[in-house]
Amino acid sequence: MNTVEIFSILENFGAEIFLCAFAVCAACFFLRKLFPRIPFKAETAIRSVLSVAFCTMVVVAKTGDFSSLFERSTTVFGVSFAICSIFRGEKQADAVSELVSLFVPESEKAAAMEKIEKCETAEEIGATLTEFAGGVPEDTVKVFSETIYVCLSERSARKTL
Repeated sequence: MNTVEIFSILENFGAEIFLCAFAVCAACFFLRKLFPRIPFKAETAIRSVLSVAFCTMVVVAKTGDFSSLFERSTTVFGVSFAICSIFRGEKQADAVSELVSLFVPESEKAAAMEKIEKCETAEEIGATLTEFAGGVPEDTVKVFSETIYVCLSERSARKTL
């Protein structure tokens, strides 16, 4: 995450996004300490759920308006992912590829990512996820396809800055 992206997030969403992201990182850190052998895929799913939970608390406390909840929680997920990768000393991973890896086997991940990045709607992303990962419940695919769509939209918006 470079400086332009950080200022863009601050301008669009405010400092509470970073507060939520640090809270998600702290919760994941404590989970990692309590359960050292937790799989990375499970930690990614937990981080996604915590992002929504912390954003819900902030949105309800601040405005009471739920319309921006999904967009803000997706932003918290992405920022917390970037922060955790910095603290771990890892190369910054992509939140979209990690979400896709929850469903798609590693052998097909590159093909799935290529096809998903060409999709223009959340429904197309959902169809692609279903194609590569059969047997996943439709509701789960819908939620994650919308999350991936928002992440891709934010990524393309940042590139145009």
